[in-house]
Parts: sequence; C-alpha cells; structure tokens
Amino acid sequence: MIAVFINNKLISTDTILPLVMELHRTAETGPIRFYTSSQFTYDEICLNTVLYDAIQSVGEFCFIGAKSRTLPARLLSRLLFLPLILKFFIAARIGQLTIIHFGILDVWPFRMLYYVARNRTFKFEQTPIGHSQKESEIDSIERVRKPLLAKPAACMSVGFRHMEASGILLDSETAPPTLFHPPVFRTKAWTDFVEAHSDGYLNQDFDRASVAPKSEILTFMLGYFGKLDFLISESIQLELFHKTIETLLEVGEGRPIFLKPHVITNREVLKDALMRYRGKSIIVSYLHPAVLASRSRLFVASYYSTTLSIAKGMGVPTIEFSGYTDKALALTKDGSMRPELVDHFVNLDRTAFRNVVQSVLARSDTMARNNSVTHPIDPALCDLLTHNASVSDIIKTPQPV
Repeated sequence: MIAVFINNKLISTDTILPLVMELHRTAETGPIRFYTSSQFTYDEICLNTVLYDAIQSVGEFCFIGAKSRTLPARLLSRLLFLPLILKFFIAARIGQLTIIHFGILDVWPFRMLYYVARNRTFKFEQTPIGHSQKESEIDSIERVRKPLLAKPAACMSVGFRHMEASGILLDSETAPPTLFHPPVFRTKAWTDFVEAHSDGYLNQDFDRASVAPKSEILTFMLGYFGKLDFLISESIQLELFHKTIETLLEVGEGRPIFLKPHVITNREVLKDALMRYRGKSIIVSYLHPAVLASRSRLFVASYYSTTLSIAKGMGVPTIEFSGYTDKALALTKDGSMRPELVDHFVNLDRTAFRNVVQSVLARSDTMARNNSVTHPIDPALCDLLTHNASVSDIIKTPQPV
C-alpha cells in the first residue's frame, strides 16, 4: 500500500503523481491512496479534471479533514483519524505500507503516522523542479522567509530533493538522509496519460467557451495580482496582464489564448479584467499545464512559475514578461530568477515582448514537441518505495550531486 499525503498546495500533487503512476505501471504497489486534510485542496483537485482523473486511474483520493472550522467538526475529524492509524499500523506490521508526504507528518496528529511506519516514511520536496539559490534570494529580497524545514528531526526515513538548494536539506549530523532524484513529470505513465486525454480535455474547454477548436493555442499562466516584493508595484501585475493579452491578440494570428489561473489568482479581479475583451477568443482554463503544452506555441507568465518547467520539458518556448525592481534585476543580472527554465525574459518593455512573441511564432520548429521523450525513474528509488530495497541499501548507492 502506498499512502500519499499531499499538502494544501496542488503543486505537491504535480510533484508526486507522475512518480506514483510510474510505480503503478512498473511494480506491484498494492492499493494507492492520496490523502488531504484541506477542504480547499480537496475541492480544487476534484475540479481539476486532469489531476483527479489521473489519481483515479491508479487509486483513490480521500479527504480526512474537518468539514468546517467549528470545534465539533474538528473533534469529529480527529476521532475519524483513529481508524486510519489502526489501518496503517496493521499494514506496517505486515510490511505493506509506504508513506509519502511533503511536511504534514511533521505536525500533530499526523505525526502519529510517522511513528507507525518510522522506516517507511519518505518526505519529498513539494515542487517538481526544486528551488535554485537565485530563486531563494529573490523570494527573500525584502524579508527573510521561514525555512521550509526548520527542525532537524523531520518525520522521514529518507528525504528526496531536486537541487543543491533544496529546502528539504537539513544541516545536522542527526538528520535523516536526503537523496537526490531528478524531476519526474516526464515519466512514461504520465506522458502516456497526457497524450491519450489532452485532445478531449481541450475540446471540452473549447466547447464550454463556444470557441472554434484550433490546433495551436497561446498559453498565459496567471499568478497573484497583488504586491510581490521583487516587483515594482502592486498594480504592475494587472498592467502586465493587459499588455500581454493585447500583444497576443495583436500578433497571435487568431490563435486562441488560454488563461490558466493559479489557486492564488483573484477570480473576481480576473473576471473584471476580461470584460474589455468580450468577443475575443480567450478561454479561462483549469487544465493541467501539460495538457495545455500539448497544443501551445508558447507559454508566457508575468513572473516565474513552476509551470514553465513543464512547458520547457515538453519543448514549448517559455517567456517571462515581468516588472522586476532594480534590486531584483541586480540579483538576476537582468534576467529571470530561473534562467534555465525561461527561454526569453523581458522586463517592462512591451515592444521587446512583442518582438519576442513574433520571433517565437515565426519559427517553424516550435511545434516539435518532446511528447515522446520520457525519463525512467531510478530503479533504486522504485525498489525503495515498493519494499524491494531497504534504506541502508539505497544509502550505499552513490548519488549524483
């Protein structure tokens, strides 16, 4: 049995789902269940057709939190948590339990599950592409952020990280070991799922918006409309939104624009902003970025988003059209905070942004997708997560740095 406890951010699901799907495809995993204690996260994933369908293709999605914030509801959720602990205890005793989490087992009452399966609990970094040092510096440009893991005694037998600057690294001789593993969003199981379903999902979006289906789209990843420390003003996000839309309409040669809101995107602000574009081929979509990338000529964002890494991995040109402060630009040397994932960075200059979009659309090779390129997961990682190897076996295996 594999039990996956996702955080209250959908990104943790993006991080682990391709890996779990690949384990299900290649190994005997037993039952697979995804758990969340957040009503918001549960509702968002149920509404996210791609993620929900992918989870259902390999297992179950379970809500184990309180239905409301009232004291009786919270007490009831704690009582209902006890049978889950018993179930896990039995599975652990007969050697049929693997727990994957992103931090929730570090707090009570979920910490009890760690003590039930102390040697079979694995903590993963909650972003599929890691955090670079430059990105961390930008995030802390005006204030020091709380570290992702503050306690050396994290609840895990092994931690998995993506980069040297990973927040899961623990500087302590008594801390559990951490191992490197590359991003997993190009596993065969996940890639096959996306290829098999993308056209159907996209056509549903076209139908709902009453827009004629097209073979090529332009994707605009949305974020927070408020103030961010590394951006020049609170209003710049909305200004960039309109400049981006107007430019894509101007030079996009009739390709529909798909807007992908983030969970932190203010939907009312978005609704009001779109009023001036009524009648245009603009579709607000909640599809997974991988599905959008399957038909996109480009991905653009007003500041770096992890979703750009998915587009980049699928061969889609990525553009960051942003409004960094001078201080932020000094840190990034006039580039993106994640230059390895952003093909084109433009700061405030709409003419330059227009030229970049035209240049990308003029290239004949931008529709050469990497859909067929898959990355197998490390056999040692597979063995560890499916009980075919112990932690001590894996620790002896040389790890990339």
